[in-house]
Amino acid sequence: MSGGLAAGQLIDLPRLEHELRFGRTALREALKVLASKGLVDALQGTGTFVTERSAWNLLDPDLLRWHYETQPKQRFLDSLAEFRLAVEPTAAGYAAERRSDADLGRMEVALAAMEQSISDAESFTEADRSFHAAMLDASGNEFFSQLEPIIEAALFTRIHSVRSTERWRREALSGHRLVLDAIRAGDSELATAATRSLLALARKQEPATGTTRPHGDGASST
Repeated sequence: MSGGLAAGQLIDLPRLEHELRFGRTALREALKVLASKGLVDALQGTGTFVTERSAWNLLDPDLLRWHYETQPKQRFLDSLAEFRLAVEPTAAGYAAERRSDADLGRMEVALAAMEQSISDAESFTEADRSFHAAMLDASGNEFFSQLEPIIEAALFTRIHSVRSTERWRREALSGHRLVLDAIRAGDSELATAATRSLLALARKQEPATGTTRPHGDGASST
């Protein structure tokens, strides 16, 4: 994920065994997992090597998590933001038409948690994730519901890479409240527009390439 191993680079298994103090069997099992995600491949007589990024299963929950646990590249952030803009407003529109009382309850609980943790960036972001997960479920579309790991990666990536303030989180809270109000009212057009505006707010907080993780009150949301 960090780019420390370039595409095509051979993996020195004996060196890894020594550095990580793994047995050969455990190491091969780990490489099988990475191969199943498209990260590595092997050729007879050549060895195990890192694959091109185009071969990676970028929607795999582990890969998404590993991305936001490393310093993400701007292209990754941009791609996540574009994907969300293409999907979430539509999901919100369906949620306005199909949501149940239980769905509304989950979003209300998440919104209340966001408000209560406004001064705690990580807790706020976790509540933010819960809100979006509930909204995706409320769409009544099982494919949208499966997109939660992507939303999680987008939100938690910002903890690593975006400097924001409590004022930003209050703006995000207001935006989420507008989305919830529209879904509660059953207004699909307004829910779609409100979600699009919410995501636009998130884009304003995106870092420039090379920004490092801030300290203290330095996480964003939406």
